[in-house]
Amino acid sequence: EDRGELTADRVGKLHVSGRDVQGRNESVTGSDAAWDEAAGGWRLVGGLREVRSLSGGELLESGPALLVRTDVRPEDLLMEHREAFDLSYAEVLDRSERYPDAPGYRMLRHYHVTYPLSVVLLVVLGLPFVLRRQERGSLMGLGVALLLGVLFMLVDATVRDLGNHGFLHPVIAAWLPVILAGSLGVVMLDSVDD
Repeated sequence: EDRGELTADRVGKLHVSGRDVQGRNESVTGSDAAWDEAAGGWRLVGGLREVRSLSGGELLESGPALLVRTDVRPEDLLMEHREAFDLSYAEVLDRSERYPDAPGYRMLRHYHVTYPLSVVLLVVLGLPFVLRRQERGSLMGLGVALLLGVLFMLVDATVRDLGNHGFLHPVIAAWLPVILAGSLGVVMLDSVDD
């Protein structure tokens, strides 16, 4: 969907494209659109529907369009302008229930819990290197702690991206870095010299 200005339940210059039931390219445009809850879609002003062939793109049908039925609501369009990690937990829960096939929202449900844990785990991972009394001093330990933090963030970003795109189960994508870092942190804390 391509849209111009969006205010509450109105969109300027709505353009929706996709495939019709016969698999042909279908596009609907309108100079203005208003959300109609009862009709389950967007009511168009100056709406035009065009159907084109898949090969060559020749125009097969053209005519007026009054309504675009869709489950994309005004709040969905408003949320689209926000980063996924800026959504509140309640918004993520709502969207994951409305779009159960979207792996990104299922992963975010867990990630809202695991992200705060990861901050604590980064401290737990780095603390043993800073606390360890070595001849080289704590500066090298601080460097190793920073390197572990960067490594954790790389693993976390990679696994999260795989989960967002459905290549990895959302629960595994959210929890795997935390479990690995937590296990490593416990081992590292246990090895600190008293």
